[in-house]
Formats: sequence, structure tokens, C-alpha cells
Amino acid sequence: MEKLAHRLAVRIHAAGSGTVPLPVLANGLTHMLMSLTIVCVSLFVGILTGRAAETVICLFCFSTLRRLTGGRHMKTVSRCVAFSSVLMIMLAHLPVRDETVILAMNLFGLACVLLFAPTFVSTEAGGRRRRLLLKAAAAGLVCGNFFFANAQAALAFAAQGLLLIPGRKEECAT
Repeated sequence: MEKLAHRLAVRIHAAGSGTVPLPVLANGLTHMLMSLTIVCVSLFVGILTGRAAETVICLFCFSTLRRLTGGRHMKTVSRCVAFSSVLMIMLAHLPVRDETVILAMNLFGLACVLLFAPTFVSTEAGGRRRRLLLKAAAAGLVCGNFFFANAQAALAFAAQGLLLIPGRKEECAT
């Protein structure tokens, strides 16, 4: 995937799009291809198994919360694609119907957001306000599911909450 992104970046850069440095363009294309692959693989399996709606909910909730909060990363793009695809497929297929379990997962996701998010913003003067805004938006997103009580959203929020908990640096890329 990274090789394909680099080849595309070289072609785009050579065509006259010199406003963005080649490494930045290649990195952006890598992330776009990675996201597209995760969405396509997850949706393909969701459609085959009759769980497309649940898959879309998981993808939307997880990715939106991830964008607001950050979190841990895999060391390679291929590991990220494999892990994320399997995670979305699993979350979309877990049958959770107990309202107490849904509430507990929402509370866990909210606690993780309040305690650890966001993971990518500086705590310096300008960053404090941005941190609070991102934390408030993320908390609001999770709190919205207290009203809807959607099992797949609760699973996605809890899973992303787990990825906010600090761990050993060797396990993941920065």
C-alpha cells in the first residue's frame, strides 16, 4: 500500500502539483488508501453477512471518535489495516441486546475520553483550549449514545476508548 501511494505521489507530483512536498503527498495518499481499504473490506463482509447497517455505524462512530481523540497506532500500515478491518467486522457482528451492557460500554468509552483524550494536542497555552474543545466534542458524541442506546455505537466507543489508554511505547508507532 505504501509503495502504491508513493508511485501515485510521484506521478501527481510530476504532473505539476509541486505545492506539496513529495513525502507529505505520499503519506497523505497512504492514509487515504488505508482508510479506503478498511472501509471496503469491512463493508464487503457486512454486506455478505447482512450486517451492512451495523458495519456503517461502527465505522462512523469509531472513526469520528478516533479523529477527535487520537489514540494508539500499529507499527505498520498493513497491521493497521488488518487490525482495523477485523475490529470493525467483529464489532458489527457482536450481538449485544442487554441495555445494562450498552450503558456500561458507553460509560467506559466516556470515562476513557474524559481521562485520556485527546492524545495528540499539546498542553501548552494555545493547546489547552483546543484540548478542551476536542474533549468536549468527543464526550458529546459518546453521550449522544446514551439517548440512542445503540449497541454497535457503544462497542465502537468502548473499543476506541481502549486505544486511548496509555501503554508501553514499544508496542505501537508514535
